[in-house]
Amino acid sequence: MEFEETKFMSYVDNIFIKILHAIMFNKLDTIDHFVGDKVYNELSNKVEELNYKNLIQMYEMTNVKESHISNKYSDNNKSIIEVSLVSRYVEYTMDKDSKKIISGNDENRIEKNYLLTFEKSNNTKVQGISRKCPGCGANMDINNNGKCEYCGAIYDLENYDYVLVDIKKI
Repeated sequence: MEFEETKFMSYVDNIFIKILHAIMFNKLDTIDHFVGDKVYNELSNKVEELNYKNLIQMYEMTNVKESHISNKYSDNNKSIIEVSLVSRYVEYTMDKDSKKIISGNDENRIEKNYLLTFEKSNNTKVQGISRKCPGCGANMDINNNGKCEYCGAIYDLENYDYVLVDIKKI
């Protein structure tokens, strides 16, 4: 199957925004099928720390200003794509109970640069346009949460497509 850069970049932008929302709403289960274990553990630690401190990390007016492939290579086992991404959003931390802003600014958008690394196994399974549950075969909307609404099986994107294995602020 031929690589479609425009489709991939849309996928990248979507995942990035989903990650910010997953942190903000404390719902990492909505993105775990898009990210590798390292990224998931980093995000999970961040959310746990926020919960321990009784804080909410807010990201408002989020968008991806620009993104482009900065490097693309492969070895015998996997294909790797590095993406440079510039995002803009309002970022602040607030207390869960009082809703008082603890840090950041809720009025001005900031711009941050990231380097995202995606990997795909070279022996991934071919998937059709519609995603099928690996457990029961039902159609799935993996953009929602990657969990089958009928049998609860997780659609492991790692078996089919690129997953985010590293994210760095630059």
